[in-house]
Amino acid sequence: MIHKEYVKKKKRRIITIISTAVFSLAVTSFAIIAFVGKQLGDFTVSLDNAGPVISFDTTSEFTDPKTFYRVDKLPPFAVYTSKYISSSDALDNSATSSDIGNRYTGDNVVDGIYFYKLTFFIKNTGSVVANYDINLSLVENVKPTNSVYGLDDILRVRFYENGDTSHSYTNYAKASVTQKTTSNGDKTYSEYLSDTDTSLCTPFVDESNVFTRNYEGLEVGGILRYTLMFYLEGSDPECTGDKPRDSSLKLNLSFKTYDKASTGEETNA
Repeated sequence: MIHKEYVKKKKRRIITIISTAVFSLAVTSFAIIAFVGKQLGDFTVSLDNAGPVISFDTTSEFTDPKTFYRVDKLPPFAVYTSKYISSSDALDNSATSSDIGNRYTGDNVVDGIYFYKLTFFIKNTGSVVANYDINLSLVENVKPTNSVYGLDDILRVRFYENGDTSHSYTNYAKASVTQKTTSNGDKTYSEYLSDTDTSLCTPFVDESNVFTRNYEGLEVGGILRYTLMFYLEGSDPECTGDKPRDSSLKLNLSFKTYDKASTGEETNA
């Protein structure tokens, strides 16, 4: 993963820049955080209403509900670190644009991205209570040829699920190859958020799936707010060697509704 000397040097420079004038940050920060990968790739959200009916929209008013949403060819991602990710008040907020994590040149042209976030809403537009499974998968994961680790090894995902003004979320990261001992003596392979933030992330389900979640009991007309944020952690504690080149990821977030059998057992429709 990322060489320690590179990470530490990068952090010192970032701290220096942030302490200077804002106009200096816009001009000089681009030379500090190196590109990783060509493109993180397409990101899609899809709904499969095999049972109850739910709709997706980027506003709570549902003026343009849809069952498929595509973000085509995100800019190349730069390595970043959790310390500088925006607050939950800004991230988990539909009023905050998805381009909050964009990186700009001095001419205000997007030449990369530090992190990507999308806030959206799920509404039960059917006539019965809705139950659904949620899955975030890596539909394409092109590994680099010059490095022992790929973008999935340094990928960090944060997923918010809220029905009110709170900002509850879970952080996800690929499981560590090094076993850790928690403060209460438990053994775990969960990865740290970064080498300076030792909060444990929930491990990816497997090589192809980041997480699988379930929501039950969304009442007719009920609305839930979701935010998905992801970035490449340049301070991953196990990053050593060359940064990966010519590698990419494509992510798909899917929702699939289902009916419940009269016995109480779940039945995928």
